[in-house]
Amino acid sequence: MPEQLISPQNESTHMTKYDFPNRKQNVVWQTRNAIDSSINRLPFETISTIFFYAICHPSPFNHYTSWGTRRVQLKRNPEDAFFSVTLGAVCSSWRTVVLSTPKLWTYFEYPESAWKRKRDCRYLLALYLHNSRHLPISISLTFTGDVDNSLLWHPSFDRALISNLKRIHSLSLQNPPPCWVSQLKDIPFIVNLSIDWESRSPHTKERLPLHRCHALVCLSLHRASAAPTSDICRIIYQIPSSLTILDLSFIPIDTCIKAMLRCPNLVEAYIHSHQVEDDYSTPDYLRENWFIEPVAFPHLKVFLWDWSHDGSDWAEVFFERLQTPSLCTLVLAASYDGQLQGLSSGERRFIDQLPRTLRTLKLQQVADIDVDSLGHLLNYKSSLENLIVSYCEVEVMASIFNILHPPKDTTDQPICLPLLKSLLIVSCAVDEDECVTLELQVAELGPLVEALEHRLGTDATFKLEFSRVGIDWSPKLQRKLQSLVAKGVRLELIEDSEPVNWLQVR
Repeated sequence: MPEQLISPQNESTHMTKYDFPNRKQNVVWQTRNAIDSSINRLPFETISTIFFYAICHPSPFNHYTSWGTRRVQLKRNPEDAFFSVTLGAVCSSWRTVVLSTPKLWTYFEYPESAWKRKRDCRYLLALYLHNSRHLPISISLTFTGDVDNSLLWHPSFDRALISNLKRIHSLSLQNPPPCWVSQLKDIPFIVNLSIDWESRSPHTKERLPLHRCHALVCLSLHRASAAPTSDICRIIYQIPSSLTILDLSFIPIDTCIKAMLRCPNLVEAYIHSHQVEDDYSTPDYLRENWFIEPVAFPHLKVFLWDWSHDGSDWAEVFFERLQTPSLCTLVLAASYDGQLQGLSSGERRFIDQLPRTLRTLKLQQVADIDVDSLGHLLNYKSSLENLIVSYCEVEVMASIFNILHPPKDTTDQPICLPLLKSLLIVSCAVDEDECVTLELQVAELGPLVEALEHRLGTDATFKLEFSRVGIDWSPKLQRKLQSLVAKGVRLELIEDSEPVNWLQVR
């Protein structure tokens, strides 16, 4: 029988089901079909490349990504997380390819859903560590329930994990036990680190020994500090100056600012949902001790700041001294109360001195906006080319639409945002967890279409995109947009990632 199965293809094609006993014919035919399948005729390197792209890989740090979105990524199917194991179980030839390709084992993710399986699958980490051989590895671990604070992962596999710490390139931990804190110093070559204490506070007096991680480039901390109580001690950060991406949320504002001050080479900084300051100091004290000179980030390209309006002296003096000469993308969020108005003098100074390199502005979770307080960000001097309005109230969108259209009887007045080339609207609810799809009506869309008619001439280019929001285009508005295209405007209209089918006039 084995000789028949491995016979040349020209011979196997003459096989019929009458050549085998009835009780084995189905198994034999399935095996022969697997041998003759197209994918098994491909070169080994080609199959391994296909497998590599089929496996889920860690998402890089994303521009102004919310923690709500990141938590969604942690809820994927466990079979997707262990896809290398699944591929190796298909057939013997695939198993050979998978076991012979170490790069297929360089990313291990244990999502929250994996804990719900009847069988404990934590042993798979040892399999990934072994099969990845000496390659750098990425590990993402989610801890749930009562975790043994003395263990990194599992009593049977901690030794293997500790012996491979130096190979870790990227590490993502959700609700990790405190012993992980002391182990960070033994991961000298880590490049990306993300720690999320969403459901449990870090009960540890130890520092985060990140100053020994000289290769660290990306750091993300979520709820890594808690309000001081009798049994919760604040973690003090020792952040290396090598960081280029810093993402902090639910951390006292003074700690966030101190962290930024230690990283002069930042390229991306995301400070959102920050808490009230722990270190209460007067503005004069801060100017004399912490902000003696201007705070310059010459390489900063992306900056997210969540306006809390808590009267923080740290934020006030920080923005007085802040300089970002290369900034390209600015994200203004208002997750605390939705208010993007009543800016302090320091905040106004920062807005007024934004560089001409700024091309993209994102407004996020804003319920009320004072356009005048944003200075030249939204006036005729603006250098913006891209405007994103994400999870903002309809009133905020209406204010933006009105900005784009000049007042009537002012034909000689320059238009606001003269360089604008794209407008993206994402939902129209401040709550990012809102499941209801809201809809923009003619009353809101009318001013926007009128603004486009006023702004766009022949050969002009503009991209208008809507996501997670319903759009109620009336026939009148559709005809107006079609007329723009007919006169030579290169208008791109997208709804939920798909171009509309009615824009082009046939």
